[in-house]
Amino acid sequence: MALPRSEELLRRLREGAALPAPVEPEPASYLQARPPRTASPAGSYGAPPGAGAHRAADGMLHGVHILWVDDHPRNNESLVNAFRAAGAVVRIAEDSAAADAALAVERPTMIVSDIDRGGNPREGLEHIGRLRREGRYTGPVVFYAGRVTPERTTLTRQLGAHLTSSGPEIERLVLRAAAGELPPPG
Repeated sequence: MALPRSEELLRRLREGAALPAPVEPEPASYLQARPPRTASPAGSYGAPPGAGAHRAADGMLHGVHILWVDDHPRNNESLVNAFRAAGAVVRIAEDSAAADAALAVERPTMIVSDIDRGGNPREGLEHIGRLRREGRYTGPVVFYAGRVTPERTTLTRQLGAHLTSSGPEIERLVLRAAAGELPPPG
Protein backbone atom coordinates (compact mmCIF):
# COMPACT_ATOMS: atom_id res chain seq x y z
CA MET A 1 0.00 0.00 0.00
CA ALA A 2 3.02 2.28 0.36
CA LEU A 3 3.67 2.26 -3.38
CA PRO A 4 2.79 5.43 -5.26
CA ARG A 5 -0.72 5.23 -6.73
CA SER A 6 -1.52 1.89 -5.06
CA GLU A 7 -4.95 3.15 -4.05
CA GLU A 8 -5.68 3.92 -7.71
CA LEU A 9 -4.65 0.39 -8.77
CA LEU A 10 -6.86 -1.17 -6.11
CA ARG A 11 -9.80 0.97 -7.21
CA ARG A 12 -9.27 0.03 -10.87
CA LEU A 13 -8.93 -3.65 -10.05
CA ARG A 14 -12.09 -3.66 -7.93
CA GLU A 15 -14.14 -1.77 -10.50
CA GLY A 16 -12.96 -3.91 -13.38
CA ALA A 17 -11.83 -0.87 -15.33
CA ALA A 18 -11.35 -1.35 -19.05
CA LEU A 19 -7.75 -1.87 -20.04
CA PRO A 20 -6.11 0.96 -22.00
CA ALA A 21 -5.02 -1.47 -24.74
CA PRO A 22 -5.45 -5.12 -25.60
CA VAL A 23 -3.28 -7.32 -23.41
CA GLU A 24 -1.20 -9.82 -25.33
CA PRO A 25 0.87 -12.58 -23.76
CA GLU A 26 4.37 -11.32 -23.11
CA PRO A 27 7.32 -13.13 -24.66
CA ALA A 28 9.38 -15.33 -22.41
CA SER A 29 11.82 -13.38 -20.26
CA TYR A 30 14.81 -14.95 -21.96
CA LEU A 31 13.69 -13.26 -25.21
CA GLN A 32 13.54 -9.82 -23.58
CA ALA A 33 16.29 -7.89 -21.91
CA ARG A 34 15.02 -6.51 -18.61
CA PRO A 35 16.99 -4.70 -15.95
CA PRO A 36 17.28 -6.69 -12.74
CA ARG A 37 14.77 -5.85 -10.05
CA THR A 38 16.35 -4.69 -6.82
CA ALA A 39 14.09 -3.81 -3.94
CA SER A 40 15.25 -1.25 -1.44
CA PRO A 41 14.16 -1.28 2.18
CA ALA A 42 11.69 1.41 1.18
CA GLY A 43 10.18 -1.06 -1.28
CA SER A 44 10.48 1.22 -4.28
CA TYR A 45 12.49 -0.97 -6.67
CA GLY A 46 15.87 0.45 -5.68
CA ALA A 47 14.79 4.08 -6.00
CA PRO A 48 14.77 6.50 -3.11
CA PRO A 49 11.41 7.09 -1.41
CA GLY A 50 9.14 9.26 -3.51
CA ALA A 51 10.99 8.54 -6.76
CA GLY A 52 8.07 6.66 -8.31
CA ALA A 53 7.60 9.27 -11.02
CA HIS A 54 10.05 7.44 -13.29
CA ARG A 55 7.50 4.66 -13.86
CA ALA A 56 4.82 4.98 -16.49
CA ALA A 57 1.36 5.95 -15.22
CA ASP A 58 0.11 2.39 -15.27
CA GLY A 59 3.50 0.83 -14.59
CA MET A 60 3.29 0.68 -10.81
CA LEU A 61 4.01 -3.06 -10.95
CA HIS A 62 6.84 -2.70 -13.48
CA GLY A 63 9.55 -5.25 -12.72
CA VAL A 64 7.16 -7.57 -10.86
CA HIS A 65 7.06 -11.13 -12.20
CA ILE A 66 4.15 -13.32 -11.11
CA LEU A 67 3.92 -17.03 -11.82
CA TRP A 68 0.21 -17.90 -11.64
CA VAL A 69 -0.47 -21.65 -11.39
CA ASP A 70 -4.07 -22.72 -11.96
CA ASP A 71 -5.62 -25.44 -14.11
CA HIS A 72 -8.50 -23.04 -14.93
CA PRO A 73 -6.69 -19.81 -15.88
CA ARG A 74 -9.80 -18.20 -17.38
CA ASN A 75 -11.18 -17.84 -13.85
CA ASN A 76 -8.42 -15.33 -13.11
CA GLU A 77 -8.35 -13.35 -16.36
CA SER A 78 -9.63 -10.06 -14.95
CA LEU A 79 -7.02 -10.02 -12.17
CA VAL A 80 -4.22 -11.18 -14.47
CA ASN A 81 -5.10 -8.53 -17.06
CA ALA A 82 -5.26 -5.81 -14.41
CA PHE A 83 -1.84 -6.79 -13.05
CA ARG A 84 -0.42 -6.79 -16.60
CA ALA A 85 -1.98 -3.39 -17.28
CA ALA A 86 -0.22 -2.13 -14.14
CA GLY A 87 3.12 -3.32 -15.56
CA ALA A 88 3.55 -6.82 -14.10
CA VAL A 89 4.74 -9.77 -16.14
CA VAL A 90 2.32 -12.62 -15.42
CA ARG A 91 3.18 -16.12 -16.57
CA ILE A 92 0.41 -18.69 -16.54
CA ALA A 93 1.12 -22.34 -15.77
CA GLU A 94 -1.79 -24.79 -15.90
CA ASP A 95 -0.06 -27.52 -13.88
CA SER A 96 2.93 -28.21 -11.66
CA ALA A 97 5.11 -29.41 -14.55
CA ALA A 98 4.55 -26.16 -16.47
CA ALA A 99 5.29 -24.18 -13.30
CA ASP A 100 8.53 -26.13 -12.82
CA ALA A 101 9.53 -25.37 -16.41
CA ALA A 102 8.86 -21.66 -15.88
CA LEU A 103 10.89 -21.67 -12.66
CA ALA A 104 13.80 -23.27 -14.53
CA VAL A 105 14.20 -20.14 -16.68
CA GLU A 106 12.97 -17.33 -14.44
CA ARG A 107 12.73 -16.52 -10.74
CA PRO A 108 9.38 -14.77 -10.18
CA THR A 109 8.72 -12.07 -7.62
CA MET A 110 5.92 -14.27 -6.31
CA ILE A 111 3.82 -17.33 -7.05
CA VAL A 112 0.03 -17.28 -6.99
CA SER A 113 -1.40 -20.80 -6.95
CA ASP A 114 -4.67 -22.63 -6.68
CA ILE A 115 -4.78 -25.50 -4.19
CA ASP A 116 -7.05 -27.95 -6.02
CA ARG A 117 -5.51 -28.72 -9.42
CA GLY A 118 -5.77 -31.52 -11.92
CA GLY A 119 -8.16 -33.60 -9.86
CA ASN A 120 -5.88 -33.56 -6.80
CA PRO A 121 -7.48 -31.46 -4.04
CA ARG A 122 -4.01 -30.79 -2.54
CA GLU A 123 -1.81 -30.47 -5.65
CA GLY A 124 -0.97 -26.80 -5.09
CA LEU A 125 0.07 -27.46 -1.49
CA GLU A 126 2.11 -30.51 -2.48
CA HIS A 127 3.82 -28.64 -5.32
CA ILE A 128 4.86 -25.68 -3.18
CA GLY A 129 5.98 -28.13 -0.49
CA ARG A 130 8.29 -29.83 -3.02
CA LEU A 131 9.65 -26.48 -4.22
CA ARG A 132 10.37 -25.40 -0.65
CA ARG A 133 11.99 -28.73 0.38
CA GLU A 134 14.19 -28.79 -2.72
CA GLY A 135 15.11 -25.11 -2.36
CA ARG A 136 13.87 -24.33 -5.87
CA TYR A 137 11.66 -21.45 -4.71
CA THR A 138 11.82 -19.63 -1.39
CA GLY A 139 9.95 -16.42 -2.25
CA PRO A 140 6.41 -15.28 -1.50
CA VAL A 141 3.51 -17.61 -2.29
CA VAL A 142 -0.19 -16.80 -2.17
CA PHE A 143 -2.80 -19.50 -2.57
CA TYR A 144 -5.88 -18.01 -4.27
CA ALA A 145 -8.51 -20.65 -3.63
CA GLY A 146 -12.27 -20.97 -3.72
CA ARG A 147 -12.42 -22.04 -0.07
CA VAL A 148 -10.52 -21.00 3.02
CA THR A 149 -10.77 -23.63 5.75
CA PRO A 150 -8.92 -24.02 9.06
CA GLU A 151 -7.01 -27.01 7.64
CA ARG A 152 -5.96 -25.12 4.51
CA THR A 153 -4.94 -22.12 6.62
CA THR A 154 -2.75 -24.33 8.82
CA LEU A 155 -1.15 -26.10 5.84
CA THR A 156 -0.41 -22.88 3.95
CA ARG A 157 1.16 -21.31 7.04
CA GLN A 158 3.38 -24.39 7.42
CA LEU A 159 4.59 -23.69 3.88
CA GLY A 160 5.24 -20.02 4.69
CA ALA A 161 2.45 -19.01 2.30
CA HIS A 162 -0.66 -16.86 2.42
CA LEU A 163 -4.20 -18.05 1.64
CA THR A 164 -7.16 -16.03 0.41
CA SER A 165 -10.38 -16.40 -1.53
CA SER A 166 -10.83 -12.63 -1.79
CA GLY A 167 -10.06 -10.60 -4.92
CA PRO A 168 -9.27 -7.42 -2.96
CA GLU A 169 -7.00 -9.42 -0.64
CA ILE A 170 -5.03 -10.93 -3.53
CA GLU A 171 -4.59 -7.40 -4.90
CA ARG A 172 -3.24 -6.20 -1.56
CA LEU A 173 -0.90 -9.19 -1.25
CA VAL A 174 0.49 -8.67 -4.78
CA LEU A 175 1.15 -5.00 -4.01
CA ARG A 176 2.89 -5.91 -0.74
CA ALA A 177 5.03 -8.55 -2.49
CA ALA A 178 5.90 -6.05 -5.22
CA ALA A 179 7.14 -3.68 -2.54
CA GLY A 180 9.14 -6.44 -0.86
CA GLU A 181 6.92 -6.07 2.19
CA LEU A 182 4.93 -9.30 2.25
CA PRO A 183 5.42 -10.59 5.78
CA PRO A 184 5.27 -14.25 6.68
CA PRO A 185 1.68 -15.32 7.28
CA GLY A 186 0.45 -14.60 10.78
